[in-house]
Amino acid sequence: MSSKVSILCVLSIILVFSFSRELSGVPLEKVVQESPVVVAGKIEKIAHAERLKNDADYRYDIAYILVFRIFKNTLKDKKIKMGDKIPLRMPTINSKWQPSTDIYYNIGQEGIWILEYKEEFYWATYSKDYQPLEKAREIQDIILRQKELD
Repeated sequence: MSSKVSILCVLSIILVFSFSRELSGVPLEKVVQESPVVVAGKIEKIAHAERLKNDADYRYDIAYILVFRIFKNTLKDKKIKMGDKIPLRMPTINSKWQPSTDIYYNIGQEGIWILEYKEEFYWATYSKDYQPLEKAREIQDIILRQKELD
């Protein structure tokens, strides 16, 4: 098997496992339950990754969410308050190769982000990790039910 074919096979396997949560139809309730941070806000600015010489390399842009509502924050060492601008890593648009355009956001975009925290950044890894503001009541109800069970 040639090295290019091997690389494509490995990348395909990684992508399938990376998106397994999406492919398996995980309910929104489980997505909210498994994530430590849920906020509503607006993308205020984006710091773009520089164009790469080798587009096979992969980088992230950083979107800054201006927080106007906090539904959930179970992170002990990361306090979030209304008015904070939190850094959200997302795939760069400055590379020819992107794993997904479903997880790229634009300046001015408002919504609810269901976030993980790792490597000093917040991440909305799957497309279900972004929800429109119209889902606020449903997400609030999910979080209240989870608190009752704890």
